[in-house]
Amino acid sequence: MIDKLSIHESMKQNIDIKLNKDSTVRKEITERDSKLKKTVSLYNVDEMSFEELQTSVRRIMENPQQPFSFLANISDEFANNKHLSTKPTEINMQLASVAKRIESSKILLEKTKSRIEDLYLHAKQNDVCQSWKVYDGN
Repeated sequence: MIDKLSIHESMKQNIDIKLNKDSTVRKEITERDSKLKKTVSLYNVDEMSFEELQTSVRRIMENPQQPFSFLANISDEFANNKHLSTKPTEINMQLASVAKRIESSKILLEKTKSRIEDLYLHAKQNDVCQSWKVYDGN
């Protein structure tokens, strides 16, 4: 009985510890979320006055920002091949030679395979011919 009670108490303590950890993690998450919400400036049009809306629209018209405009410079650089290396590097040349060797080895293996198949068929034909000769000879 005493052992069961001690086990029960230790389990209860473990559960309490886990619940406390869980609650602290949830508090940290909600605090972080609230901080993020404060830093992000979103306009709630329903709560804005007419003057605030006019000011906001005027500011947007004077200084428009296109979405994903930061990608324009990157795409221009790649379109102009500024950062693309067209010179073959040592590794590229070695990879090309390895690819050629693999392809030539593959061709040789296919030729060898067909030659072995031809030899096998020729040997089978010889066996069949010899068995017919033996059968005809009896």
